[in-house]
Amino acid sequence: MGQTLSKDKSIVYSGRTVLEQLILHAAGEGIYGLDAKGRATFVNRSAIDILGWRMDDFVGKFVHDCHHHTKPDGSPYPREECPIYAALKDGKVHRVDNEVFWTKQGEPIHVEYVSTPILHNEEIVGAVVVFRDIRERIEAENSLRTAFDEIKKLKLKDELILESAGEGIYGIDRNGCATFMNSSAKRILGWSLEDVRDKLFHEFHHHSYPDGSPYPIEKCPGYAALKDGKVHRVDNEVFWAKDGRAVPVEYVSTPIIESDEIVGTVIVFKDISERKKREKELQDAFQEISNLKDALEKERDYLREEYEVSLKFGEIIGESSALQKMLVQIEAVAFTPANVLIFGESGTGKELTARAIHSRSDRSESSLIKVNCASIPRELFESEFFGHVKGSFTGAHRDRVGRFELADGGTLFLDEVGEIPLELQSKLLRVLQENEFERIGDEKTKKVDVRILAATNRDLKKEVEKGNFREDLFFRLSVFPIEVPPLRDRREDIVPLAIHFLEKSCNEMGRGMLKLTREHGRLLENYHWPGNIRELQHVVARAAILSTGSKFQLDSTLFQSSSTTKKSTKSVDELPDAEFLTAEEFKHREKENIIAALQHSDWRVSGKGGAAELLGIKPTTLSHQMKKFNIKKPAE
Repeated sequence: MGQTLSKDKSIVYSGRTVLEQLILHAAGEGIYGLDAKGRATFVNRSAIDILGWRMDDFVGKFVHDCHHHTKPDGSPYPREECPIYAALKDGKVHRVDNEVFWTKQGEPIHVEYVSTPILHNEEIVGAVVVFRDIRERIEAENSLRTAFDEIKKLKLKDELILESAGEGIYGIDRNGCATFMNSSAKRILGWSLEDVRDKLFHEFHHHSYPDGSPYPIEKCPGYAALKDGKVHRVDNEVFWAKDGRAVPVEYVSTPIIESDEIVGTVIVFKDISERKKREKELQDAFQEISNLKDALEKERDYLREEYEVSLKFGEIIGESSALQKMLVQIEAVAFTPANVLIFGESGTGKELTARAIHSRSDRSESSLIKVNCASIPRELFESEFFGHVKGSFTGAHRDRVGRFELADGGTLFLDEVGEIPLELQSKLLRVLQENEFERIGDEKTKKVDVRILAATNRDLKKEVEKGNFREDLFFRLSVFPIEVPPLRDRREDIVPLAIHFLEKSCNEMGRGMLKLTREHGRLLENYHWPGNIRELQHVVARAAILSTGSKFQLDSTLFQSSSTTKKSTKSVDELPDAEFLTAEEFKHREKENIIAALQHSDWRVSGKGGAAELLGIKPTTLSHQMKKFNIKKPAE
């Protein structure tokens, strides 16, 4: 996982991916992350190497207090004035070109750094600070200043000093025309002295911005020293080379003063192409990390949603023949790669069936991603399935990972698949056939390995006949169809389900446990349950809320208008006269009953006189129950 957002809007690192660690620790610049309050949450290896502080010295503390607490002259440096934290206040990028950080040994190191805010849902939740040791640059600049002092003393006659400098150097007269250039300037820009002599410095290689728009001469910082007699430093502009290339440079314009009169300026510039390249690579790396973070947060949200749904429904409960038939089908198809179409009425547990297939498959360690096709607006279907890149359409403010990409290596559950618009079904079919897709606005094709589980309460065959659903997509989805039986066909399961839901409701409400009576069971079994298991759960939960004291009060008016239906195989009258068993007691009794039958049949499961025949169930059903209760034949 990457960084997440805590309740107080601070960043919490909960373990980074290998890719994030490689990127951050491989960077040559020092990097650390700040939470919303300015405390360090992460420090990379280069930061530790440069400053000598250990990871524990930084994490959880204000970095300003560690190595930025005083200025180079030793005077106090208040935290509120520290540019490191400025990004946390105004949400802007702040760049500082020359300050000092203090090492653990108390040595001041000259650095340049950038503090970049981290935004989440348009809120400032932290910042990333990237810094670089510039001692070599400072030493070079000091050497140049010393050289310039000597040049002034020699009145610019000793050109050998200038030629030896690695930086490009121009001499400019009081009118702004070039009078001198050293070898490094010729090498970097390609101009010769004959090309530039007595010509306006600005006109031949500073005439326009990088995008080609005009650069007025009166705004040129190179000439500012001729006006105010001060040193001017520019950290990021371009000089135009003779071959038309825009060369990124940083430069210093220093006035030449004789007898208190400005007679010219010296411009010293450095090619920063390599630095810009590294910055771009670092920016791309951070963008990749951001994309990975978004994907991980999405997957985290989906996993949380699946966990909550799992808590809501619990395990599959029941022993009816209709349910056992479905469980046999689940066991048969789970470990295959076949796509499964789950159909049945609303509220029967189609999603629970999909999770059961996934949990028993060889993809169970990967994600089960759910898409409710009925809740997605028509215009967002493609983005929801395949994702999009930033700027691909109005409202696409950042890259988004689609559900297919999130489910790569796992399972994608398409709930209410019959609601997918006809015009988009062909795009879904292509992914199922070729296992590849493109994000909206992206030309790059992505390959995925996804198993499809689909569910519907519609008759898709009739939808195909009506022209509302593609026939080829129907056949692609329904390689192995499974029907989830309605609750009216599972009447033996109604009482165990009701007991389970009642216990769950009581636990959630923090009240004493309620129990069903025999009359309650008779009412529940004789009702036709048009809303199936979901309706049963809601009826029991509502009754638990309305019940007072220790007596469970079921609203019998719900059942008065319903016609009497077929009773279960095991009548309620066969249960104890007082109250029903709890779910745990029921399971214990059931397990004891199975063991007794096995002992009576000398542990023979099938065949004449076998335990299955004694219990009146199929051998496959008995085998399933033995596995469920972990019943094994005792060792000889």
